[in-house]
Amino acid sequence: MTDVIEAILNATQRCVAVSGFTALTADGIATRAEISRSTLYRAFPGGRHEIVEALLRREFDEFFRDLYERVRGVTDVSDLMVTGLMHARRQIMSHPILNVALDEDAETLDEVLDDLVGQITVVIATFIAEQLPDGPCREERSRYLARIALSFMSTPGSWRFDNRRQVEDLVKCEMSPHVTNAVTRRARARSVVPSAVDSTIYQRVATALMDAYIDGASLSMEAIAQRAHISRATLYRTFPGGRSSLVATTIEIERGRVLARIAQVVTRAETLDGALVSILGELGRYGEFSPIMVALRDRQPEILRDQLRFAKGQRNFAVITAHVAPLLTVWVGTEASERLVDWVLRIAVSYWMDPSPELNFESWGSIERFYGRHLAGGVAELVALPTNSPDVV
Repeated sequence: MTDVIEAILNATQRCVAVSGFTALTADGIATRAEISRSTLYRAFPGGRHEIVEALLRREFDEFFRDLYERVRGVTDVSDLMVTGLMHARRQIMSHPILNVALDEDAETLDEVLDDLVGQITVVIATFIAEQLPDGPCREERSRYLARIALSFMSTPGSWRFDNRRQVEDLVKCEMSPHVTNAVTRRARARSVVPSAVDSTIYQRVATALMDAYIDGASLSMEAIAQRAHISRATLYRTFPGGRSSLVATTIEIERGRVLARIAQVVTRAETLDGALVSILGELGRYGEFSPIMVALRDRQPEILRDQLRFAKGQRNFAVITAHVAPLLTVWVGTEASERLVDWVLRIAVSYWMDPSPELNFESWGSIERFYGRHLAGGVAELVALPTNSPDVV
């Protein structure tokens, strides 16, 4: 059976290379593999979807084996991170199967990654730990570096990964192997959750959708219209794209709420460090105390991960960064402020999606200690970088 499985996966790879995922069929795979349709379904009872998942798993296995071979023997942790990140991004952008998957079947790619990301993080963290000096924070630091590395592999942000100087700057600032014990405190003013009530149809429908999701009720357009006390025709006129456009609008409303909270606490901050601690805390705490965000994370995390990886993640990170970064320009320039917000956003997303006792968003003390250990030194380095550094490939 192993030979049959390999033949099917190899045939699928050739089909995708020629026609992409959208034209891929079980019959086409069977024909190219020179086997019967019944033999294909004995090996993969789930048909096309199961075959695509298996192919992507194989490609990811090969990708990380290749990455390991590329960095094996590198003993300096900073050089390890620079070399690994540049190689990983280059391979992702040039990989024939992963690139097609990103363009045509990102949902399946995300499903495979959801299953693998925990295993991958452990493997990368273990490898990094071997290069770090002994110390009480060695294991914690290796896990932090693994999370950030994986984030940049899928969503590069504003850093150019074909530019070695920029990647070296990124590693020096955001992924430095050094850990401090500094505790940077946020501004002590209490944050206030906006309580303005919007009676528009958009708001009413978004609220109805969130309530239905939290209650575990039907998410059909008819059920949402009934909850929002509007007609089905009005709902479709307002959201002609159906449920997908309704969900997108709901996400925009939620994003507006968290941005309003961030603006309130940042404008009260007296220092850059205090502002960044506040941003990290507000992002994480919003996720912890928002019923719809908790429901999505715990019941359908794939919806969130779809919005936080690759092209969608790049766009969503850019939107939030564009709104928040100007708030920091009282302390730093535009380029530095954008990179600082992007960095803090990645950390908040990673540790909220996959919680760790190392960063407890329900405790401001935990947030402040985490910032002091993993960000404070790098923030100073990043602020000191020259802007628009020359290309060094």
